[in-house]
Amino acid sequence: MGFLLPNLLFLVSFASIPVVIHLIQRIRLKRVQYSSLFFLTGTKRETFSWLKLKEILLLIFRTLFVFFLFFSLARPYLKKKLLLSNYEAARVIILDDSYSMSYNGNFNTAKRQVNKLLNELKKGSEAAILTTSRYVVTDLSTDLKWIQAELESVAVSKSSNTLEKVFEDAVNVLTNSSLPRKEIFIVTDLQKRAILPLINNLKSQKNKKFPNITVVNISGRSNENVGVEEIFISPNLPTPDFPSKPNVKIKNYSTKSVTRRLTFTLKYSERESLLQTVKTDVSLGPNESKTVPFEIDIAKPGIYKAEAVLSTDSLLVDNKRFFTITVPEQTPILLIFENPSDIQYIEKVLKLNFFDIVTANNKTLRQQNLKRYKAIGLFSPSSLTYADWQRLGYYLLEGGGLFIALDKEVKEAQWTDLLNINLNLHGKQIVTKTPEFMTIGQVNYENAVMEIFKDIDLSNAKFYSYWEVDSVPAAEVLAYFSSHKPFLVEAQEKKVICALTSFNIDNTDFMFKATFLPLIHRIFKYLSFPLLSQTYRIDDTITIQVETSSPVKITTPKGEVIQVPSIQQGKLLIKLSDTKEPGFYSIGKENFVVNVLAEEGDLARVSESEIKNQNIRLIDDVGSKETDLTKVSLSLAILFFILELVLLIL
Repeated sequence: MGFLLPNLLFLVSFASIPVVIHLIQRIRLKRVQYSSLFFLTGTKRETFSWLKLKEILLLIFRTLFVFFLFFSLARPYLKKKLLLSNYEAARVIILDDSYSMSYNGNFNTAKRQVNKLLNELKKGSEAAILTTSRYVVTDLSTDLKWIQAELESVAVSKSSNTLEKVFEDAVNVLTNSSLPRKEIFIVTDLQKRAILPLINNLKSQKNKKFPNITVVNISGRSNENVGVEEIFISPNLPTPDFPSKPNVKIKNYSTKSVTRRLTFTLKYSERESLLQTVKTDVSLGPNESKTVPFEIDIAKPGIYKAEAVLSTDSLLVDNKRFFTITVPEQTPILLIFENPSDIQYIEKVLKLNFFDIVTANNKTLRQQNLKRYKAIGLFSPSSLTYADWQRLGYYLLEGGGLFIALDKEVKEAQWTDLLNINLNLHGKQIVTKTPEFMTIGQVNYENAVMEIFKDIDLSNAKFYSYWEVDSVPAAEVLAYFSSHKPFLVEAQEKKVICALTSFNIDNTDFMFKATFLPLIHRIFKYLSFPLLSQTYRIDDTITIQVETSSPVKITTPKGEVIQVPSIQQGKLLIKLSDTKEPGFYSIGKENFVVNVLAEEGDLARVSESEIKNQNIRLIDDVGSKETDLTKVSLSLAILFFILELVLLIL
């Protein structure tokens, strides 16, 4: 016997209340003195016997009424084994092969349940097996022995797909069957994140008729797990003046306190020389997430590869996580100016870092090969032509970064459209009168460029001339002037940052402040970093653009392969879709990591009532049947209540 709402079972104890009241009344009985026994001599002995029996029956009926009333609230059901009943049907079995199923050997249990589902089908039935990783084990077939043989080779994957997509696949497969009886069986561990989307999808289509759905629950009682959620660096833009340090985020998904050993390894450069290996014990409370920092500098140019590994538990897949970042060496930067004074100080501070600076005035922009630069700075670009802005738009589409210092109206009215950015910077030039000036006010420290200035005062710089814009709804404001007007804004669609002032001595003294150098460094570092993500999930497709049509070497955790680039929309592309294993990948000179989805390590289960409320049959073992005892219990409560009333009338 089981209960859908076992938390309400304590209410059954209220059935003892009638018994307690009865005992209290017996204790309080009083002896009464009669002056004469005349009126009692005619009373029959049977009358006293009936009253005693009636009292006992009322006590029993009241107790059973309260018992069955509260017992029914716990939603009891009875499980019993049945002989496998052979019948002819078209049956699609969805086997959950996400990595949470590897917990405590659940996947092997699931495969045994699938074999039972195949064995109970009558000869002439059709069956197919699908997995949540969207792998079709078999199409509909009447050869059940062949299907069972194919099942033996199926292994648990590293994927983390939910159930609603594969359920749609199962419904479509059944449309190809002519058999009248159609069924879908889902063999899963009832993980909440996997099954809730399916339940919500069925709720939204409650008027649609689906085949009979049965969920086979193979989860055990235990669901304790600890996993590595993330590896990240802070600040997230490493520079020599502000080195980044690695951090590892760990999550305890269980309701118990745990301690795990964390091993962190960091390797550097293409030779992968070991920088450091650190081992530390991490204690976590119930459902606690903790970030573990490591005092290792990431600053000098090169390739960094990090790996975090937790000590073994019952779910191994999420105990390991990978991270990589490439800090470029000499980064080519192009500075375009109207007057040499516009870039005088910008050029000086950029040469102090890993930047290869080329300068050109507005009139010679068309002579530059923009593709060779990682980022471009435009200073007072008011006189750029339509063709210049159009070239810069193509440059952004290729992945370049653009910094614009704007202090007056741009002559080309369509310049933002030509850059393909949704940025409205129409305003007016403001020139303050001495001794008036503006300073830097509110700062968005959540932005990657500004995060290092959280504990630094930026308000000591003075601005005498700037471009006033009321609002920029389609952009992120990095910092405001003290007048609450935007100072630095970033376009949301592309790597474009605009400063609404120019950096010369007539406009500001910011160049002489200690914060000017790190701000300019971080802006151009951010813009020159590739937009290409270096972190992917299992089953993602990695796509990069290459410059040669020659075969490209690809390195994966499985080994090395060679791929010839394909041409799509005039671009040479390499696409890698075989990302089923977590680890380090490289395509040519580009480095990537593939990780499992951390949330799949949360083994929290959906409640049985949520499943059954959608008219989905839920069983723990194939070949067993559950009988709902709720109605029976309520019927018995009503029966004993009626019997009590009858006794009171008599």
